[in-house]
Amino acid sequence: MPAFGIAARCGEEGVYWQQQTQGLVQRQLRIAGEPVRFVQKQCWEDSIETVEPLLFIIERMLVELCVELARDSGLSEDQVFDIMVCAAIGQATRQYDTALAALEAATGRE
Repeated sequence: MPAFGIAARCGEEGVYWQQQTQGLVQRQLRIAGEPVRFVQKQCWEDSIETVEPLLFIIERMLVELCVELARDSGLSEDQVFDIMVCAAIGQATRQYDTALAALEAATGRE
């Protein structure tokens, strides 16, 4: 789309973004801080026979990672709390759906 079309629809900022995507704008890159490292180890006493326990542990690790990333990005504690609540609701919904499917498979009903 020509620059005048972008300007008519999006203003000067739209033209700037178009030029930036085309590599026509020279700007200083912002240096990011130190890379964030997230290391967590998990040891089991017994072997894992099915995938469900492993998925449960991976999901918990991912939630913890998301919380750490949210805190490092400067989100407020309220925003971090909202993320945790959404993750818990998602986990509960998946567990409920899995339990329902197992019940249906065991009883042969839908």
